[in-house]
This record gives sequence, structure tokens and C-alpha cells, in this order.
Amino acid sequence: MEYSISHKRKLQVDFNQVNHMNRIRLDCLLNMMQLTAWEHADNNRLGMDLYKEKKFWALSRLVLVIDSLPKWQDEIVVETWAKKLDSIIVHRDFKVSYANGESICRSASVWALVDVEKRRPLKMELVKDRVPLKLEDALEELPAKIVKPKDLVSITRNTIQYSHLDLNQHTNNVAYVNFILDSLPEEFHENKRLRKFTINFKAESKLHDEIEISQTQENDHSFKVFGGRISDQKEVFRSELIFQD
Repeated sequence: MEYSISHKRKLQVDFNQVNHMNRIRLDCLLNMMQLTAWEHADNNRLGMDLYKEKKFWALSRLVLVIDSLPKWQDEIVVETWAKKLDSIIVHRDFKVSYANGESICRSASVWALVDVEKRRPLKMELVKDRVPLKLEDALEELPAKIVKPKDLVSITRNTIQYSHLDLNQHTNNVAYVNFILDSLPEEFHENKRLRKFTINFKAESKLHDEIEISQTQENDHSFKVFGGRISDQKEVFRSELIFQD
């Protein structure tokens, strides 16, 4: 079987995917990217085939640089490819553009292949023959490991509900994006534009887990937002958002 090096998906932004300013919501943009990655993996027998073997892909880290945000009815193209394999992770990049080629965003991400029952990462040796690499950078930088500051302020708590769960019986990573955005001051949503988003996933959460959201404002254009499970004080995610006027 010949495996595809990259995968493109043409999409149109729907009415229910935009915010009050008629720009695509970050969670919907990330969903489109991850669905395209799933299609690519599935075409290469690394999607449902792996799930039947009780294995799944888990997003570990992601950085997204936003050049523009599409509006309702805009047609966009999402492209993704794997660019590097390490011992237990794969690096996957994304480019999202308008139909005319103008850039919407660029992203670099790191994924692990996880055993469903043991909840432990597996070696890439198991799948390397089905992961052809495209040696091209959508972004030259890698998703950074975010440092946790000491001066965090607790903002709110979110309880994991059924609507947050995915097929793997844990919280879908995109749900955390909405927790993060909802914790920010109103003026950032109204008066500034998100330029860069970075997230590190530290642990999974499950139904009924209570997640404390805390943050620190680095400067007039930057926030770090963190999520931790209340029951055992386990860190769930770290994130950083950089805005521009």
C-alpha cells in the first residue's frame, strides 16, 4: 500500500462556527485541523485500524500562529503532514489558508500514540512504516514547554461533563480551549486579536473531574492559563496566549 505524505481538506466556515464578531472560533479552527489530521491518519491505516487495536493518538503540545481569521461562508483549505518521528512522539504540522492561498494560520504539534488500557505512550517503531515524512516546516519553531510561574490567580472551576468527552472516554483537548478563553477579561475578546496560542497537555481528565483554572497576565498582550484537577492537584494543561491590538 502507498501511504500519503500529506493531506488537504477543503471546508467552508458555517454560521455556528463563528463568534459574535463573525470570526471563526478558536475551538472550531482547531477541530477542523484535527479532523484533517484524523483523515490523513485513517487513510494511512493509522486511525480506526489503530483504535481497533486499542491504541489512540493523543495531542501533547501545540503552537498556533494566526495570520487571519475567516468569517462565515469563507472557504478554507487545511493541509497537514508528519515531518519527524522521535522515539515516542511524532511531529505534525498544519497550514490553513483561504481558497486564494492567503494564510490563515500555521501550526506545529507533537503527538503520542497511547495504549488505551495502560494509558502509556507506545514507541513509534510500531507505526513508522505507515508514517511517510514531509520535510517541510509550517512553523520553524517547535511547541514550547511552558514554564509555570508562582504568581497564579485562581479564576474559576469547570466540571467535566458528558459534552466534553470524546471516543477515548476522556476530555477532548478542544474543550480546554474554551475553558481558557472564557477565563480571559472581556476587553481582550473585544479589543485585541489573538496572534499566538501554545498549549501543553500534562494529564487527562474524565467525567465529573473538577478543573481549577488559574492564570497570570504577563504583560498588556500576554496571558498564561493553567488547568489543574482539584481532587489530586494534578496538572492537566498549561497554555500561553499572545494578543495584538
